[in-house]
Amino acid sequence: MKIDTAFIVDLQACVTRMGAALQKLDLTSQSGIKVKLSDIKSKGGLLSYDDHQVVVFIPDHSYKGVPAVEKNHAQGNKYHFAECITLDDMRASGKYEHRYSANNNPDGHFRIFDNQGNNAKNIALMPCQNCLKHINYQGFADASSTERHRILSQFSVIDLLSTYSTWFKNMPGIRPKTAGYTADWQDISLAFRRKKKFTCECCGVNLNDQRHLLHTHHINSDKQNNYAHNLKALCIDCHRKEHRHDHMLITPEQMHTINQLRMQQGLLKIDSWQSAYRLADEALHGVLKRYERRQPQSLPHVYHPVTSGVILDVAWPSQKVGIYVDISERQRKTLQQAGWSLMTIGQVLEI
Repeated sequence: MKIDTAFIVDLQACVTRMGAALQKLDLTSQSGIKVKLSDIKSKGGLLSYDDHQVVVFIPDHSYKGVPAVEKNHAQGNKYHFAECITLDDMRASGKYEHRYSANNNPDGHFRIFDNQGNNAKNIALMPCQNCLKHINYQGFADASSTERHRILSQFSVIDLLSTYSTWFKNMPGIRPKTAGYTADWQDISLAFRRKKKFTCECCGVNLNDQRHLLHTHHINSDKQNNYAHNLKALCIDCHRKEHRHDHMLITPEQMHTINQLRMQQGLLKIDSWQSAYRLADEALHGVLKRYERRQPQSLPHVYHPVTSGVILDVAWPSQKVGIYVDISERQRKTLQQAGWSLMTIGQVLEI
């Protein structure tokens, strides 16, 4: 029987695609997947692979050796999560194109090895400080040395992934914390939210038609204390901005829904920088901090509608200046023709 060679080619292509798909599912492991730097894209200044937010690292630690890095994590290769100057230099040299792996494992451990006969191990490496500067993470770029030390010492991959989850279609594998609640918590939570008329007690958005986006927050973090004075109804966006809630994920669709409702309900009025941070997507805080430092008297608008179907993430309408994460080329040209000066998040952070 004669085998159709075209069929074989098609079958091989399918196998290749299936293999690639299976490989992508392994992003959550400490080993991650081997990547070429040229395949890593940028979104808002962050590193992206197939619309997953990723961290890239060099597994080979032959220069220092695994035992030395295990003893002192600062001896290891730094991992990267933004389009920083270090990664630019690596790309330009061409020597590191095939040395990197990528993952989005929330525990911040990476599988490293050496050529000295030592066993490969999962070790918590240190983040690249140039990456922290590039995205101005928690104001790192303009912070004092003492404040930088605090930010660096408290930095975690899980906080990074959750902070910027609203920019990526594919969510990292972070499981919500469900342990510690009382057996009747679901009933208590529903009754409390109903009492508050399904309205966020922080930003004021009414979520009666989107009740799953309203949470009940324990003010003192004690999940066993369900007395009314210890509870607060918060939308998922306001909830994740509470202390020790950085692990909470919000999808782009959820953030869009909350902002749409805030806009429809007239809640996006900003009269101070504090209100700007309260209403803005947490992923935009690095940009806001930069503008607050440089133009403190010029308050921004957040989630600003310009024309039908076009929303700017941050804008100064009187100056026709806008910042966006993701709009189409057609929309960008339309706004520019209308006199708007536009920048991506990444462009702002490079200034």
